[in-house]
Amino acid sequence: MFKFDIGQKMIVCLIGFFWSISCCLIYYHNLPVAYPYYAQYLPLELLMSSYDLYVLYTSLYINFGSYGVGLLFGNLFHRYKNHTFASSKVVSCLWLLLFFGLPTIAVYGTLFEYSRLTTALLGPTLKPLFSLGIAIGMFGMISRMGGGIVKSICEWRLAEFVARWSYSTYMIHFFVVFGRHLLKGGIEDISDKILIKTAVLDIIQSFVAGLVVHLIIERPMANVCSCFLSKKTTKNKKLGNQKVKL
Repeated sequence: MFKFDIGQKMIVCLIGFFWSISCCLIYYHNLPVAYPYYAQYLPLELLMSSYDLYVLYTSLYINFGSYGVGLLFGNLFHRYKNHTFASSKVVSCLWLLLFFGLPTIAVYGTLFEYSRLTTALLGPTLKPLFSLGIAIGMFGMISRMGGGIVKSICEWRLAEFVARWSYSTYMIHFFVVFGRHLLKGGIEDISDKILIKTAVLDIIQSFVAGLVVHLIIERPMANVCSCFLSKKTTKNKKLGNQKVKL
């Protein structure tokens, strides 16, 4: 998509499409800006079956704005990773303001109640706004520092492996953690020791499951895509060279 310059337009259109769906659902069901963790929602059977949780937290359409921001800035990084941008005090201050300001505004915006229409407009906007601030911060650190330490870390093979492993863990941890507790029957005793033990087990099992998913599914699929794209690029270069010779 990026090769033929339709990737950015398609992602922006998808962000707008999924934003509209979230906006309509939040308005129609009169949902809050963010999912509220009140005491009545703590029982797992209520939490897992909550339509509010699905719309506001786990659904594709409420999260796609953040994914889209990551894809767009990932493309910018690969396009300008060897380019050093001119910097000034004004640019640096603006960058810092956006880096720390946008995520702060996004979190702060969830603390209040709004009219039904305002809530519907803010609900699908705050997540991508938070992601936009983080993306601007990372891109700024990389581009302003040129070949500096941040750029080196981002291109380090081990960092790339850990990042993709973490993403796979993010994709699977919800089912590992909640699935494990939902399968338990009866009432459990609660103490500080039990809570600490449970948290440690959740973390270990989630990352182990994430590693398995990464090695068996995510990385092989990414390698197949990379192989396919590299072959296609090589084929296009050969065709281009033949045309030049002709």
